[in-house]
Amino acid sequence: MTDTKVSLDLLNKYNISVPRYTSYPTAPEWTEKLSQQSFSENIDALDSETPIALYVHIPFCEKLCWYCGCNTIIKKQKNHSEKYVKYLIKEIELVSQLSKTKLKVGQLHWGGGSPNFLTNDQTIALLDKIDECFDIDYDGEIAIEIDPRTTNNDQIELYSKLGFNRVSMGIQSFNHDVQVAINRIQPYERIAELVDLCRNNGFKSINFDLIYGLPKQTAETFYETLEKTKTLSPDRIALYSFACLPQVIDHHKLIKDEDLPDTQDKFQLFLEAREFLAENGYLDIAMDHFAKEDDELAKAYKEKKMHRNFMGYTVQDPRDSIGFGLSSISYVNHNYIQNIKSLDEYYDSIDNFDFPIRSSKQLKKNDLERQWIINRLMCTLEVNFDDFEKDFKRSFKENYPEELKNLEQYIAEGFVIVSDKQIKVTKRGQLFSRNICSTFDSYIKKSKRNFSKAV
Repeated sequence: MTDTKVSLDLLNKYNISVPRYTSYPTAPEWTEKLSQQSFSENIDALDSETPIALYVHIPFCEKLCWYCGCNTIIKKQKNHSEKYVKYLIKEIELVSQLSKTKLKVGQLHWGGGSPNFLTNDQTIALLDKIDECFDIDYDGEIAIEIDPRTTNNDQIELYSKLGFNRVSMGIQSFNHDVQVAINRIQPYERIAELVDLCRNNGFKSINFDLIYGLPKQTAETFYETLEKTKTLSPDRIALYSFACLPQVIDHHKLIKDEDLPDTQDKFQLFLEAREFLAENGYLDIAMDHFAKEDDELAKAYKEKKMHRNFMGYTVQDPRDSIGFGLSSISYVNHNYIQNIKSLDEYYDSIDNFDFPIRSSKQLKKNDLERQWIINRLMCTLEVNFDDFEKDFKRSFKENYPEELKNLEQYIAEGFVIVSDKQIKVTKRGQLFSRNICSTFDSYIKKSKRNFSKAV
């Protein structure tokens, strides 16, 4: 794949700390705190005819994975989730009562943590409450994340009966030595059984999360993972870069530096994975996401109709989303709102009939413009100047001359093509899409946050 080959010097030059741009502005900029009254007014102002997205966060896991950077709570006993589900239900009731009518939902996603930590009764009770409070379109995207190590067959059958039609499995690696090094041992045979069970129960889409740059990962061990992934043939693959941050995440200290691949070897794993997946029927729909050519997400990408939110890339276009549970994120009427991250504080807030708001960010006009630009670059790899002018009634080139000038370095590298009508990211530039997006980030220069490396 000659169009994606880069030198180590070029890699080192652009492998800098930049955001992942799952949002713009990024979470470190959400330093405001939306008032209870303003939150109520924003929910009440939602259009009852326009579908929204819902996210439900289940923070519990039975075992700690040493690579993990998510907001999780390690517990064995199910009584912990029993109390949590009760408070989730209270939060759902509190928020849904703010709208005069049942809001329509086109996308529902349960993430974590491990949503399969919940018992079947807890899962049913939670979904029953969501159904009672919202108008769920079960022909839309109804997705759940599962941990293959702790999911049982009855749960898969239940999820299907309840209307979940998409499932995401945390695989990370199929190699045993790598699994030992990250404290996540899960036999290939069990995952194969779960995949068959999901297909037999009518799930429309199966996603695998894989990670490159893990300890003990070599070209040989990673190729083993890719071959076994090919055999199981998931519909979508998220290929994430492992960022070891022991100064930020305590359990990352359990990973030995000498076990990690160096920068050049790590990047080579990524390039070889992209080539392998392309040769086996997967389209690179984003820098680190892949879908089978006939998958609806791949089709949406080709038609430039793919969208992105905190739940990932999607064919849905929910303008607004509401998050429930610990640390979950909402985006309502151009406000980012993140929930409290402490379990005790979350419970106290709900007991006081307060919305558990930790931080927020109200987007101004310039934020919305830059959000639009970055989303277009991340989802379609291009920015059409006429589309920008149509949406914002302003000339792109007249209002972003400095950014266009700063793109010249990427033009010289063959990452970007700029014409009179558009900015277009090349296949080579797709590898550095986060760098390109950062050109339009007005906060990044003054940010003191250390983000993960670009690749």
